[in-house]
Amino acid sequence: MELTQEFSDSPFDVVISSLAFYYIKSFEAICKKVYACLKLGGSFQLNIPFSLLGMNKIGIMMTRGIAWHWAVDHYQSEGLRETTFITENVIKYHRTFSTYVNDLIYYKDSQGTSSL
Repeated sequence: MELTQEFSDSPFDVVISSLAFYYIKSFEAICKKVYACLKLGGSFQLNIPFSLLGMNKIGIMMTRGIAWHWAVDHYQSEGLRETTFITENVIKYHRTFSTYVNDLIYYKDSQGTSSL
């Protein structure tokens, strides 16, 4: 998905996204663009998918029918993931939670005009 739409400087009070960033290659570019188009005191509200399905291996460690923890391989390995969901070859971009938080804070602070 390309970020080609241009907006005038700071026209929005709020930008809202629901479960879209998993499909966009550059989260950094989104953050820059969003914070650049928010009014002073504007808000960037989003939710992100936390999908264990994006990992390479999943397992539940169980004892006597009680799930104790998830065994997740390669969570720290960020990048492209291909999955099948409704249609074949859905491309997603896995990021760790800390990457999302760090990018949001960095680009918010670089603009200095809005809140998370």
